[in-house]
Amino acid sequence: MARTMCRMVGRTKSWIEGLLAPFLLLCLLSLSLPLQAQRVRVDRSALEAEDVRLLSATGVRRLPRTTQVAQLRPGEYLFARIGDTATLRAAATATLRWDLPIKLVGADGTGERISLKPVVEVEGGGLRVLAATGAFTGRILIGIEDEDHPNESRPLGRTIRVLVTANADSTAPGSVSIDHTNLPFAPVRIVALQPADSVDVRLRPDFDPAGIQLSVPVIRPDLSLRASPERIQGLGLETATLSIRANGIVIVDSIAVTLSSDRSRPEPVIVWLGTSGVATALIRSSGIGTATVRAEAAAMQPASITIAFAFPLAFLVSAFLGGLIGGIIRYVTLKMQHVEKILFMPLLVHVVLGVLAGFVTAVAYAVGINLLNVHPSATIGEALVFVIAALGAIASGTLVSRILPAKG
Repeated sequence: MARTMCRMVGRTKSWIEGLLAPFLLLCLLSLSLPLQAQRVRVDRSALEAEDVRLLSATGVRRLPRTTQVAQLRPGEYLFARIGDTATLRAAATATLRWDLPIKLVGADGTGERISLKPVVEVEGGGLRVLAATGAFTGRILIGIEDEDHPNESRPLGRTIRVLVTANADSTAPGSVSIDHTNLPFAPVRIVALQPADSVDVRLRPDFDPAGIQLSVPVIRPDLSLRASPERIQGLGLETATLSIRANGIVIVDSIAVTLSSDRSRPEPVIVWLGTSGVATALIRSSGIGTATVRAEAAAMQPASITIAFAFPLAFLVSAFLGGLIGGIIRYVTLKMQHVEKILFMPLLVHVVLGVLAGFVTAVAYAVGINLLNVHPSATIGEALVFVIAALGAIASGTLVSRILPAKG
């Protein structure tokens, strides 16, 4: 009986093993097929270089020249140096960008073929002095871009580490790790207390011991000064707007800028640059000729500009014509009210006094005294001067009537 039971158990075990063996074989095949499917064929000619290397999980090795096609798993890449120096490219405003002379072609973390290039961007175009500390500070951004899909972020399937060194006082962090394509880039902050015109930065990827060197510019702080307009009417009849800007400095609080001129006087004499780095002032003409305006601030290069104070011929002609027309209008209006004929001498007196009144009214308006209590939308121009002078002449009729006799 026992022997019979043993035979039955043995047969059952053999039957189960016979069923399990094909099942296990199918499982192994099903697992191996996706792995085989994930391999990416990469032709070494895609890198356009003689010296091509393979970056894999086991390290870096040179690809034999006889090997034209490599079968790469996810996270494996062929790479090559395609030059000795980085290429400076145009980027966003106030940003420098370099394409590093390295190209990688392989399989990303999902097993898809991908073509990569390392890039470096410099915020603000270089190192700028920080007003609070006096140190030149800047950031470089290190990334790996997908040439075919620049707007997507994909896993690399591995982590690429880049050592960053510079002839500066501080580089933080000293290395970055990148495991994805495109944004976000890895930032590195560089601080230099007394740099030269540029700071040398060396980038050394873990797969390329030779490394690549970049020269990050140092932007010295200075002031820029602009006048609008650069030519105004002289004799105090017009003003120009002064625009002051700080360049190459990061303003945390505010900076005092002193304005001066060899002719006339800016208002105000001291302006404060806030975090925007911009301020404005006014300067009124004085006499006829040119004025040199100068802007100065501590630890910054000064700036200067020349403004022309022109003879106010247009103003004088406009005021004269306005006063003339206004005087005539006033006299004719008075005569029509009294139904009297127009006489030459009274008309002449009205016109002369109208011209004088028009000049006074127009000049007063130009220097900020509004005798007429009018508020036109225009602020400058010959038409405005003409109208103000004409209105001043018309309004002066009461005084003229008191001076002249009632009749002829």
